[in-house]
Amino acid sequence: MITSPDLLFRSIPSNKFYPPRINQVHSIERHTLITRHLADELPSRLFIVIEAQAGQGKTTLVQQFLERSPFPFTWYQIGPEDNDPLLLLLALRHTLSRTFPGLSSTRLNTVLENRQISTDMLQQGVNILLNDIDALLEEDTFIVFDDLHLLDETQQGRQVLDYLIDTSPPRLHFVLTSRHPLHLGARSLRNSPHLIYLDSDDLALSPAEIEALYDRLLDTTISRTEAVEIFSITNGWIMGIILASHPFAHKNGTGRQKHRQHDKAHLFKNGTNNVLLAYFEEEIFYHIPEPVRETLQILSFLDGIDTHLAEDLTATDNLAHLLGELADRNLFIYRLDDENRLFRLHHLFQEFLQMSGKKSLGAAAVSRIYQHAAAVYLEQGLFDKALKTMSISGDYTAMEQLVYRHGQHLIATGRARTILSILHTTPREKLSTHPWLGFYCGLLALDVSPLQTLPLFTSCRERFAESGNEEGELMALTQIIQYHFAISGSHRDGAALLSRTIDLFARNNARLPGETALLAARSLAAGLSLFSGDITTARHYTRHGLDLATTLGSRTFIAALRFVSGYIELLCGDRRAAHLEIEKSFSLSSDPAVGTNNRLSLIFLHLFELSQHGDLSAFLRTRDMVETDFDRVIVHQTVMAPYLTLWSAIIMIANGRITDAHELLDNGLQDGQTVANSHMASQFLQWRAFIQALLGDETAALDDLKEAQQQRQIAGGVFHTAYQLAIAGATLALLQRYDEATQALSMAEHLGNSMPAVGVTICCRAYQALIALATGNHTDCATYLASWLATMNRRGYSCFWGWEPTTMARLLRAALQMGVEPVTARRLARRRLTSAIDDAGDLIPILSIHILGSFSLTCNGRIQVGPQDLTNHQRELFGLIIASPGQRISQEQIQLTFWPDSPPDKARKSFDTLMTRLRKTLSQKLSIPVKNYIGVEKGYVHLTRIAIDASQFLQLARRGLKRAKRGYWWQAGNLFTKALAQWTSFRPIDFFASEQTIIFGDELISTLRSICLSWSHNLITHNRAEEAIDLLEMTKNLLPVDEELMLLRYQLFLTTRQPLRAREITSTYYNELLQLGWSPEEAEELVFSLTSRTWPVQRKSGE
Repeated sequence: MITSPDLLFRSIPSNKFYPPRINQVHSIERHTLITRHLADELPSRLFIVIEAQAGQGKTTLVQQFLERSPFPFTWYQIGPEDNDPLLLLLALRHTLSRTFPGLSSTRLNTVLENRQISTDMLQQGVNILLNDIDALLEEDTFIVFDDLHLLDETQQGRQVLDYLIDTSPPRLHFVLTSRHPLHLGARSLRNSPHLIYLDSDDLALSPAEIEALYDRLLDTTISRTEAVEIFSITNGWIMGIILASHPFAHKNGTGRQKHRQHDKAHLFKNGTNNVLLAYFEEEIFYHIPEPVRETLQILSFLDGIDTHLAEDLTATDNLAHLLGELADRNLFIYRLDDENRLFRLHHLFQEFLQMSGKKSLGAAAVSRIYQHAAAVYLEQGLFDKALKTMSISGDYTAMEQLVYRHGQHLIATGRARTILSILHTTPREKLSTHPWLGFYCGLLALDVSPLQTLPLFTSCRERFAESGNEEGELMALTQIIQYHFAISGSHRDGAALLSRTIDLFARNNARLPGETALLAARSLAAGLSLFSGDITTARHYTRHGLDLATTLGSRTFIAALRFVSGYIELLCGDRRAAHLEIEKSFSLSSDPAVGTNNRLSLIFLHLFELSQHGDLSAFLRTRDMVETDFDRVIVHQTVMAPYLTLWSAIIMIANGRITDAHELLDNGLQDGQTVANSHMASQFLQWRAFIQALLGDETAALDDLKEAQQQRQIAGGVFHTAYQLAIAGATLALLQRYDEATQALSMAEHLGNSMPAVGVTICCRAYQALIALATGNHTDCATYLASWLATMNRRGYSCFWGWEPTTMARLLRAALQMGVEPVTARRLARRRLTSAIDDAGDLIPILSIHILGSFSLTCNGRIQVGPQDLTNHQRELFGLIIASPGQRISQEQIQLTFWPDSPPDKARKSFDTLMTRLRKTLSQKLSIPVKNYIGVEKGYVHLTRIAIDASQFLQLARRGLKRAKRGYWWQAGNLFTKALAQWTSFRPIDFFASEQTIIFGDELISTLRSICLSWSHNLITHNRAEEAIDLLEMTKNLLPVDEELMLLRYQLFLTTRQPLRAREITSTYYNELLQLGWSPEEAEELVFSLTSRTWPVQRKSGE
């Protein structure tokens, strides 16, 4: 069996890379239609668009222009096969390599060999190809895309072409032909000032050109009057004129010729199709010897003519010679190579031959033709061609046998889109009566239109069950379970299928193909964990599936099982285990070898974790990645879309943005698509009830709770039932309905413990403590607080679903007053509430000091002191204390720094004056007493209850760099995101004047540099070059002459098709060198040497 790229290449139609060979004897010169629009020098990225009806000479015109131009060109014949992304990239690479012999495109070859192109990551493949072309592009070059109207129903093909056009080098020019108006969205094409547009009117032959055509074609002179008459009949339509004037029309005597001339006007007035069919029959086909006619009719049913197959099919000796003769006689047959091995029929002539062949050969003979061709394709390992041929012939039984035997192989070798396009043409009733066809149609549609797959899988399951096909029934069940897990949220329906699936899996596991067993293990693990809360058994199936996926070496399957494994750990609340699973699968979340749904699932896992722990900055960044990296249509057909809204609201609640969360949930509930199922409706309603309780609207809260409970009963699912009860209990507690709240929390805790689900337990313990506190039961309150805080600390939690700042502040204060877990209580208050708690249990807002940007002191989110409120010495004092370890510095060091030449007594007096005035200024500006933040004790000045953005930046950055060094890039990226959120800008000259503060400022800049270099290389590895550019731009003013940063930015701009910005970088670097005292010659030599280096800005995912 062929499994190399040769299999893919042989699946490409033979006519794809060749312009038809036009016999110039039978054509007239028309290239001036294009050349008259051109200046002496080609502009940057020229577009030639030709939109005209069939038979209007589009292809001939383009070929004439290119053959007479001094520029090289490459030809690409668009066809329906171009909706297969893998085949599309392979075909593009092949046709471009004909024009650029040095185009090795090693990385793209590796990608294609490893089947690393998934349907929504084509841009990366195009980028690789364009980068390689750009290195070889020494002169203006044209690329022709012929027959673009065939992309009307191929959305992905249009997207690839749009991206290719928009990101192509300036010296690559495009010729685009189509019968219909182009449906392209490329900005460069729409907005180009360099566009030559021709339509049917432009291509119509004038009477003078009709005279010339008759003279060239027939060696016959016609009068201008006759030419005008022909023009009036045909409107200059070239195919009609050629057919009317074909030599065969004049070979059977004057009477026949007169008959033809008399009928012309009538035929043309009946429309284009009638003219073509009539003239093909009467003027062409009639004059071909009868044995050859049948041969051509047989060949018309093939997708391109390969003479080896054609001779076997037609039992015709020396067929290559015969077809070559017909091509030489211009009988609408075209050579595609010099060896007379590949031919194609003119598409209109092929259509006529098929119609006539069905009549004369008969249905049985046509069926045998297809069966014979399919058998040859199967023998050659060209399963997609075989499947297409079977589909055309309506042999659905053979199709079903093929997909059953080779379906998984075709998916594994990247042919999903091609197979799906073939199966989509299968009548619906045939998908039902041939369940393997229906199953694979549903399986392949999961990455395109997942909402439409359930009826297919359900019907397949019924048919398999009726026929006793247990393997088929098991496969259908696994997909239905997965559907309820990822798309419908119907946990109760999914749970009902688990028992039968487990039974089938146990009976058939030993003889199942690896892929089938793996899919079953994945679905069972997902369903058992989420639907029924059976974590122990779910982990067993996860381990089994991971072993199979590792053995198979499939990154898509490994991603699927890593997602389930991580999801189970998050349900249980084991953050450490979940983080380990996320790190193991992190590179797969951007790996083009992994299917869309599995990559989306991994991102779902990241968002689930970030929402549970209130990490707003990392959540927003990840949410933006979903919106930019995935097809919006696909996202909105899964549970990802509503969860993006829901989790955003939960994080807003955790950060005290109650009104914003309320508005977000209201909008979601009003959008029928967002809450299209009971699973999502229940969650939206329960959280809106929680908010309404916070706002004091008891009636609305109770109404939402009631409906949320009803929707959850419909949807089912142990975990979400437990959390619904927990949030219901929290809501009732806020409403002071303590008995009802206690009952709901008790039920939630019981369900949560059965899994176990630590997050549910934590939420229950917090609100049980609130009830005990509110009812004056201090003993129970202390017990619940101790359990809550100890669990938070032990499990690494700083937030949970149900965290609300005002309520949590009340509980943390109570914990301090009762002496319960004081360290954890203070840590949570500082981290989540930006407050300190004193021994009396009073909250004191943290004073935030900002130096990464404009200097300011803020409290409770409001600026209270700005740079204009402090003197230079006062700002410098803050800088000195901030730069000191622990924000604690001796009075003596301050005096030596500010008044090094003053006597000690005078320096002491100056210090006292400085501190007195600083306290007075701060007392007038701050709403909290200054003594809570700054003090002098035992000869040391210290800051307390403060948060310094620079210190937080350094702390987060160091933690991120440490994790990056260990290869934990997901955690590192989240920490870097939070660190950089602190960084607005930095101008150390403002208040970093002392040596100590200058060192601190250098440390900040050095750390920023380390983040940017480390993270940008990782982003590049994961195909996020634009994000890497944005990151590196933060350093351009702080480190303008850093060679490594400059060169990386320069190469990234070249890689992302931004040459002007790349030149701007080298120009800026050159000028900076001049300012540092370099001579122009030295600066120019250094810039040249740096930009001549090869820099590894593109790496394969997973390196």
